Amino acid sequence: MEFLYYVGILILMLLGVIMCDELNDRFKRIPFGPIRVPILGNLHQLFFYDRLYTYKALTKLASVHGDKMKLYFGFVGSIVISGYERIQEVLRSDDWVGEQDDVWLLDRTKSRRNRAVTDNADSIRAWASARMYANQALRDYGFGKEHSLESVLTTKSSDLCGLVKYWKVENNKKLEMDNFFLPFALSINWTLVTGEVLTVEDSRLQELLKLIKTWEEITIESTRYLANWPILSEWAPKQIGFDRLVEVNQQILRFLQNLIQERRAQKEYNSSPKNLIDKFLLKIEEFNDVQGKKSQDVPFSDATLISVLFNVFFPSTLVLQSTLSFAMMYVSKCAEVQKQIRTEMQKVVVGQNKTLSVDQLEMMPYLTAVILEVYRLANVIPLEKRKILKTVRDGDTRVTQGMSLVFNYDSANSDPDMWKDPTSFKPERFLDHNGRIVNENKVLAVVAAKRLCIGELVNRPVLMHAIASLVQSFTFKLDSDNNTVTTKPDYGIINKPSRYEIVVD
Repeated sequence: MEFLYYVGILILMLLGVIMCDELNDRFKRIPFGPIRVPILGNLHQLFFYDRLYTYKALTKLASVHGDKMKLYFGFVGSIVISGYERIQEVLRSDDWVGEQDDVWLLDRTKSRRNRAVTDNADSIRAWASARMYANQALRDYGFGKEHSLESVLTTKSSDLCGLVKYWKVENNKKLEMDNFFLPFALSINWTLVTGEVLTVEDSRLQELLKLIKTWEEITIESTRYLANWPILSEWAPKQIGFDRLVEVNQQILRFLQNLIQERRAQKEYNSSPKNLIDKFLLKIEEFNDVQGKKSQDVPFSDATLISVLFNVFFPSTLVLQSTLSFAMMYVSKCAEVQKQIRTEMQKVVVGQNKTLSVDQLEMMPYLTAVILEVYRLANVIPLEKRKILKTVRDGDTRVTQGMSLVFNYDSANSDPDMWKDPTSFKPERFLDHNGRIVNENKVLAVVAAKRLCIGELVNRPVLMHAIASLVQSFTFKLDSDNNTVTTKPDYGIINKPSRYEIVVD
C-alpha cells in the first residue's frame, strides 16, 4: 500500500504553504496545537519535520506549540504530552492515564465486538486493576515457587554466555546482532509467567518465537495505516495487511488459550497456586461467583488473562531483547565501560563463587548507571499511547474521554537542557561524586514502566545480570570491517538497533 504515501505526498505538494516553518511560527499563538488539514490531519507537518522518526518530529513541533498539543494522526485525534515536567504531571493522574491505545494490541484486533478492553472508562479501570494484580502476583511469586529469580538468572545468563562462546568459535569471533537476544528474552518471560524453566529448543518456545517474529513483521507493515486511518481495516483489510494481522492474532489467541487450559486442567490453582497463571485463575473463579457483573467491566476473566499474557510474551519480550541489543552496541563501542564493569564486579564478587547474585546487583552503582543510560539513549519506546479515562479540564482546555494520549518520552530523554551532550553514551551522568546513583527518575521510560507496564520489576535485574555476565566472560568491540554501525534505530513498533556485528575475544 505504498501508493497511499504517494497520494499523501501529492496532497502535501498542493498544501505546501501550510508546512513551512514561517507559517507554523505565525500560528504559534493558536492554542492547543498546530493547524490540521483534511484526511492527513497533522501528518504533513510530521513528515516534513522528520519523515523517518515521528517522535523526533513531535519533539520539534512541541518546541513551537508547547508541551501539550492536540494533533490529528490522519483521522485519529490525540493529545501529545512532551517534556519531563509535563509528562511526570500526567503520569501521576489516574484521570488521564488509561490502557494502552494501539490498534496492534491483541484485544484490539481479535474481534470488534468481543474485546477484553473497550473504550469505556469502567472497562479501562478493570484492565488497570488486572494489571496491578498481575504485577503484585509477580512480586509475590518471583519466578514461581519452584524457581527463584536468582537461580533462573544464573542459569539463563550461563546459557547466554555458552551461546556467545559457540558462535565465537563457529563464526570466526564475530557475532551478528539481529534478534540475537530474542530467545533469551522469551525464555525469561516464559519462566516469569509459568514458573517453568525451558530450554530454547522446547517446542512451545519455538512456536512462540515464530509467532512473535510474524506478529512484529505484520504490525510494522499494517499499523502505519491503521494507526492513522482505522477505517481502512473495513475498506481495504487485505491491502493494508489487516487480514494477516487478524489471522496471526487468532493463532496467538489459540496458543494462549491452550496454555491457560493446561494450567486449569491441572487444578493446582485452587490448592497450591504456583505461578502468575494460577493466581489469575484463582481470582477468575472468585469473580465468577459475583452476581450481576458486566463481562466487559470485570478485571478477572480469561479475556483479561489473555491480554496479560500477550503483553508479557509479545511487547515486553521485544522490549527486553531490543534493550539488550542496544546495551551491547554501546558497551562494545567503549572498552572503558567494560573495564569499569569488571572492576566493580571484582569488588562485589569475591571468594570462590564467581557468580553474581541478585542481591549483589544492588551493590553495583556503575552497572546500574550503564543500564539507566541505555534506557535513556536507546529510547526503545519513544512514544506511548494511552486512552484518557474520563473527560477532564486542563486550564482552558477540555479533553474528552476516549481520546488518545501520546507520551513523547523522546522530548525528555534527548532534552539538552536536562542532559549535557544528550546524544552521547555517558553512564557517569547518573553518578554523583561519591559514586551513588542520581537522576534515576529523570528517565521517564523507567518511571512510566513502573506505573504502567507488566513485568517491569524483573527487567532491570535481567538486563544487569546478562550484561555483567557477558562482560565478565568476554571482551567485545564493534567489527572493524563494519565502521558504518549506526546508533540510529530501526523505527517500528519498538525501536531496535539496525543489524550490526561485534567481535568477541
